[in-house]
Amino acid sequence: MNGKTMPVTAAWKIEDDAPCPARHGHPGEKSVDAVDSQTIAPGDWAGLYNIALTVAERALQECRPTPIAMGGPEGAEVIPEGMAGFAWVSFPDAGTEFVQWLLHTGHASESQPVARISAPTFDLESAAAWAEAMADVLQAAGHPCSGVQELD
Repeated sequence: MNGKTMPVTAAWKIEDDAPCPARHGHPGEKSVDAVDSQTIAPGDWAGLYNIALTVAERALQECRPTPIAMGGPEGAEVIPEGMAGFAWVSFPDAGTEFVQWLLHTGHASESQPVARISAPTFDLESAAAWAEAMADVLQAAGHPCSGVQELD
């Protein structure tokens, strides 16, 4: 809308052997990031993780993946979740205090020399939104990491 990206609530009319035109759409409500309303003390790894997880879960909920159609001469099946794949937050140094806490509490897994937190879904765009949102929060808190995605 007006050059801005916003969530949109939409209704679609889906019929066999016909295009799927949008029938109704309106802007969704503006969301407030958890990081805007919460603060944490230095070394409060659980607090930091919970804020990052809240932001990541919101990104997952707000993600609207691009549907794909798969099929052949006998017809196509629309897959509303889009492409399948994996995403995770990758930490280049598994030896930091925060990453060690993540590993000890089971929030992350280790694959030397890196550690990762895996997204909770195999829908590629949604998983990538989750991983990027979590990485953004953790980077802002001073923890080197990145969101990584891989098509299945």
